[in-house]
Amino acid sequence: LWGELWDELQEMAWYVRIVFLSYVVFALMVLVNTITSFICSLQSTVSKRERDVLIDNEIDYNERLVRQLYTIFKDFDQNGNGAISWAEFQLALEDERMLAFLNALELDMSDAVKVFQILASEKTGSIEESNFLLGCLRLRGGATTVDMVAMQMEQEWMRGALLQMKGLMHTAIGDLKAVQHTLERKSLWGESDSRFAQQSNFNRQASAIARQGTQGRRQESKQSSVSSSSDEPIHTYERTNLKTFERAMTLEQLKIISQKLDRWCRGWTDAFTGAVVSVAKVNLHQFSYHHSLPRTAPPDGVLLQWPASLVKDLPDVGSTVFQTCPHMKLPRASGKVISAETANENGMNMLTLCVQLVQGQFRGNEEEEVSIGDFELPAREMTVTARNSISYKELLSSEACSPVWYCSHWWGEPVRDFVNCCQEHANVRRLGDQGSYWVCGYANRQHELDQEIAEDVMQTSFFAALKASRGLLLILDEDATPFSRIWCDYEVYSAVMNPNMELDLVISLNMHGRQEAKIITRNLVPGESAVAKLAREQDFPIFLLDRGLQVCLEKGNSTMERDKISIFQAIAQSKELESARGKEQLQRNLARANQTLHSTLAILAWPQAMNKNLLPKNAKGLHAGKLNVCDALLNDTFRESLDLSLAHYDESCADSAVKALAESLPPCLVNLKLSFEGCVRITDVSLQALTARL
Repeated sequence: LWGELWDELQEMAWYVRIVFLSYVVFALMVLVNTITSFICSLQSTVSKRERDVLIDNEIDYNERLVRQLYTIFKDFDQNGNGAISWAEFQLALEDERMLAFLNALELDMSDAVKVFQILASEKTGSIEESNFLLGCLRLRGGATTVDMVAMQMEQEWMRGALLQMKGLMHTAIGDLKAVQHTLERKSLWGESDSRFAQQSNFNRQASAIARQGTQGRRQESKQSSVSSSSDEPIHTYERTNLKTFERAMTLEQLKIISQKLDRWCRGWTDAFTGAVVSVAKVNLHQFSYHHSLPRTAPPDGVLLQWPASLVKDLPDVGSTVFQTCPHMKLPRASGKVISAETANENGMNMLTLCVQLVQGQFRGNEEEEVSIGDFELPAREMTVTARNSISYKELLSSEACSPVWYCSHWWGEPVRDFVNCCQEHANVRRLGDQGSYWVCGYANRQHELDQEIAEDVMQTSFFAALKASRGLLLILDEDATPFSRIWCDYEVYSAVMNPNMELDLVISLNMHGRQEAKIITRNLVPGESAVAKLAREQDFPIFLLDRGLQVCLEKGNSTMERDKISIFQAIAQSKELESARGKEQLQRNLARANQTLHSTLAILAWPQAMNKNLLPKNAKGLHAGKLNVCDALLNDTFRESLDLSLAHYDESCADSAVKALAESLPPCLVNLKLSFEGCVRITDVSLQALTARL
């Protein structure tokens, strides 16, 4: 075709032939580029698909490998306690098929002792599931380039550290020689050298004083810059529509309070004793009195009202107002008058003061006096109104936060100890900084408690938060004070009666000069073995639980008597407590509540009581210096199930301990689950004692 066209063009002008040739060349170039582009695109697509296939194959291989390792772990863990002991490890490696399978996975088990030492946890002395999986993945195959480079970098760092230590040693030796030389001169030259030494010492002291002065000025400048920013609000004042149970605190927010506490509490004194309060000892009562109550009060002021007949003149704006209490060194509350007026309300002439709260909280219906300038008014005739107040949680954040854990505590423990307990609990439970804790002091609007706490316990903010939480965290102090508070006892009882609710106990203790939190849990923590639980709880002071074994809900303390009555009505499931039927229901349900609390705490304390030889030899009766866990468990006539693990208490779990347990089993028990894994001292005597009791 191209040839025929060219022949026809021979009779035309020469430039027509040039145009034709240019067209042909351009068409060929377009065709070649199109083919090249298609081939490159096809190659790129194939290459990307191959890369995706390789990635998918690698992911599938790793997933299969993890599943195989998990299966191997289950085969090693013959007693199913979530950890591999040395005996189980040895027994599994005696199987030739297991060795062949491990070799196929490129896992060298020729030196079993060394492999076990590498994989085992230092705390438990056994191999946990996570340690096994990660350790085996690292042990597979030979050393990689990354491993070699990492080892080389570590060796270079060690070499540098050794050289630095060598230099420090040379310097120290030189200083010692100088001291020795000075002592020799002193012995030879006597008093003259003594004067020289004194002059040198004086020069050194002068230099030190100069350095301290410079550092002091730097610290003062830093403190001044810090103090200038210490009054900055954490969050803007905003009243939200959040329900009370949605005002839980994240761990991050609790840590912010702990970190800023040393700025806020300068000059704080205890309202009851008048003593200066240190940062480490600031409790929630003091924190509320000096900080949270003034900041969560309405910015427009708190309204105080009296009958106008009690005063002749209006108080001056700017006057100081304070409510005195005979049992407190500081005023119950104090503030400044913003405005004062008299008005007719419901046919009665009333004096209304708008007061900016400075500290504490004004309370009406109290046999106390309120001082305003030069005159005093009775608090019993005062009406307090705090419209549009907020909770401390709303001051920190306006975002909803549903509770995962409900904190049961009293307000007397230090705030930093409280935060330390929550932080350690979050570490054990692997919650992270976003783990949420419902704390009544931060969640409730303290100036409007009548809207948060109803007469019916089931309608209170406490019950709504408890119902929405996954577990209850009981925070104890060194006196186990929460066990003497009826609200705390009722909250623990509610958690115990809910089979789907976790129960953890925590306390902050002074261990070798620093605060450490110790936790004991009713159940295993997710991902935790029985061996790890044993190691974690061995330092928990179980003598604190002895206070809980003596709890009687009817004798519990409460700040307000109406709270006690409301709790009794909830326990009795009747509001007619004075009727014969109401009294009978209250006594029966109180007995059940007390027995359930006692037996639950006894089960929590039993393993450690056995391990520390605190079990009485005979189950019945009181025993000095022993935990009364036997009676507490035996006297629970309502308990139908018991699940207790004494696994790996190989030294303390003997026939005598099992016999004491058998004698303490509740009389109405239907379901019994006991674990004695690794308890090699148990004989047929223990089985006979359990069989005879059942």
